Amino acid sequence: MSSAHYSAWGNAAAYRSLSRGRRERGLWNWRALRCGLLAVVYAELSALRKGSKNMTVGELVTRSSLLILERRYRGAIRVAREALSRPDIDADNRLLAVRDVIRACLARKRLTDGTFDLYVEALPYKSLASVKVRVRFARTEAEYELAGGRSRRAVLQDLENAVRIAEENNLGDQAAKLRAFMALFLYISTLLKLYGYFY
Repeated sequence: MSSAHYSAWGNAAAYRSLSRGRRERGLWNWRALRCGLLAVVYAELSALRKGSKNMTVGELVTRSSLLILERRYRGAIRVAREALSRPDIDADNRLLAVRDVIRACLARKRLTDGTFDLYVEALPYKSLASVKVRVRFARTEAEYELAGGRSRRAVLQDLENAVRIAEENNLGDQAAKLRAFMALFLYISTLLKLYGYFY
């Protein structure tokens, strides 16, 4: 239940960014809020009932993503690492769990050698993961590489490739999220460049 509402929240957020009218945006905002709250409630109930040791890999990954939305970053890292320690974890969930660890570390501004090791270990699994998961991983990968000093031009090129792959595979919601992120990134980096803060 939690993962279904989390997916619905993501779709609503994507369509909100595509909406033009105020009323339409308001409806998608309401849907995103409702689905997000339900996802959090179901995830918390599942965690209370089962405990993290008895949750499936998919439940752990969904929970770590929701903890990031709640800005509970330490908890998100702990839950994502629990998922990564499972012997039955598949390529999709491995990439998503690594993504959550990186997102939480970026939010806390605490990138460590351990974070880098996780990222490097995850790279071979990209070719084994589904297209949707690879596209979802692309944004976090871009943020991580920018934080590591990679040039914005190279990162934007990778993001454009991810958008193209999303569109070719009818993943309109993922393409919309990436385009929104790219627009925000270009706006901020242009301002910083004007004031001499960006290379």
